[in-house]
Amino acid sequence: MFPELTPHIEYPWVESLDTGDQLTNFPVDSVAFNYLVEGEPAFKAKRYEEARTFYQKAVAQDPQGYLGYLYLGDSYYFAGNAQEALKQYERAISLNPWDYRCYFYKANACRKSGLVKEARDAYRMALLLRPRYEPLLRTIEANQAFLQVKVKDIRFDPRVLVRLREETVEILVNAEEVWIS
Repeated sequence: MFPELTPHIEYPWVESLDTGDQLTNFPVDSVAFNYLVEGEPAFKAKRYEEARTFYQKAVAQDPQGYLGYLYLGDSYYFAGNAQEALKQYERAISLNPWDYRCYFYKANACRKSGLVKEARDAYRMALLLRPRYEPLLRTIEANQAFLQVKVKDIRFDPRVLVRLREETVEILVNAEEVWIS
């Protein structure tokens, strides 16, 4: 459709500046990140306890790094311990409330734990941060009875985007939707 207004940021962070808020990358500790990478083969092989040892090293290396808590949460979630996963996801949210994954994963753990309102609220936050993310949309749609929501497949897809860039007005048109009458 339209090009992204801002480039995709894998690990988003909002920094408050005198001139306003700025979307940037979350500062990631390289040693801690390497521990996360080292744990991935075990995680993919469903050896969650083994993966967890690497994720715990990442958290020990960088206690303020939210990614370690996300990965740690996943190691508990996929091992069947949604309650412990939930604690880790909440810690990740407390460190970085700007990454949709924190809320998406928390919502899944809440759903698995039978926490309807908490799951619904967390899915809502994930949607606010990443509204067109298909896996999130499909998960909500598949669980609408549990969440006590009705999903309507009505999306706002603008045909034209107008924005001011310095002294120039840019008009972006979705070429797939253009027609002449």
